[in-house]
Amino acid sequence: MYSSSKKEVWTSHSSIVQEIVDILTFLLCFFSEGNNFFKAKSYEQAIEKYTEAIALDPSDVTFYSNRSACYAALGKWTEAAEDGRQCIVTDKSFVKGYFRAALAHQALGNLEAASEAVKRGLGIDSTSADLKRMSKEIDESSRMKKVDAMIAQAEKQLASSDVTGAYKTLDNALRLDPTNSMLNRMMDKVRPKFEMAEKHR
Repeated sequence: MYSSSKKEVWTSHSSIVQEIVDILTFLLCFFSEGNNFFKAKSYEQAIEKYTEAIALDPSDVTFYSNRSACYAALGKWTEAAEDGRQCIVTDKSFVKGYFRAALAHQALGNLEAASEAVKRGLGIDSTSADLKRMSKEIDESSRMKKVDAMIAQAEKQLASSDVTGAYKTLDNALRLDPTNSMLNRMMDKVRPKFEMAEKHR
């Protein structure tokens, strides 16, 4: 026969175990429903389910990762970036979290933040095909951003009759993007003026 105190302890333990079982059941339910909504491209409903799962267990990184994917699918990049960041905070070894964060930052035009996330992710898994591909994309985006800035700078220099400055800017830009048709057209106009100015120096 159990003593009164032992019965109370046993009842208490049983109650705790039942609560844990209930929570796990809800988690599995929310996660499963979220995945089903995601597959059906019902992203708003999927977000609701993943959010409910996070409320029950904020330590499970997959909930943040999946919710980030939903936000990305809806073009809600700020929210996608935050959930990517939360993935990393929750589990620094979760490589997909770095990918989620990088993808969102790239879409937001935050190339430095995207590049940093990719580098950190590759530091954990240097074989990640997704991160390697994204690293190339970010490098290309950064290069094109520099070229666009140089084109704008050269246009300003030409508008202020700074032919030498425009020539040097275009020359540097062509080193980054030698087949750029706009750069080549601009250089074709600037080069003769630059060469003439050099002859008269």
